[in-house]
Amino acid sequence: MLKTLMDAMPIGCYVLRPDHTVLYWNPAAEKLLGFSAEEMQDKRCVDMPLGCSFTNSTHIKGAHCPAIVVYATGKAKTLEMFMRRKDGRKADKFCRWGGDEFVGLLHLRHPEDIEGAAKRFLKIAHNCEVTEDGKTVSCRASIGITVVRDDDTIKSIVSRADHYMYLAKKRKEDQIVTDFDQ
Repeated sequence: MLKTLMDAMPIGCYVLRPDHTVLYWNPAAEKLLGFSAEEMQDKRCVDMPLGCSFTNSTHIKGAHCPAIVVYATGKAKTLEMFMRRKDGRKADKFCRWGGDEFVGLLHLRHPEDIEGAAKRFLKIAHNCEVTEDGKTVSCRASIGITVVRDDDTIKSIVSRADHYMYLAKKRKEDQIVTDFDQ
């Protein structure tokens, strides 16, 4: 059931052994990063050109890999990080922020495009539903999305997007709050 759920997730998921060998690489990870499951499985992720880095662009060395830290300590670890696409081109970037929150950096042409992007994310969430043994698991989303302003800092951008997300959560399921709703 877990594999069925992870295969259906619209979010890139992978499972590593303590030696960084990839046991599982889901279809969303294939699409997001451009590496097929066949290219990744049974290979050490640190030997692949993923370029794992912290959000400040510092390369994540093997010992600091969140999966390896979890194996070593037995304690859950959440951190902000990025991976490079196989084709190396600049692309939208997403990472787990903590708990059920994710943060993304989108390359959009016009500020007004944020609402369309958020609607696409809601559509992805709606299309994520798995039924196993008569039980259905589905995804829902509350989205706060903002445009970078000239005077922004990383802290101000994240704070504004986080504020919008909490406003969306208060409304009801599947809501979007953007700069244009304020």
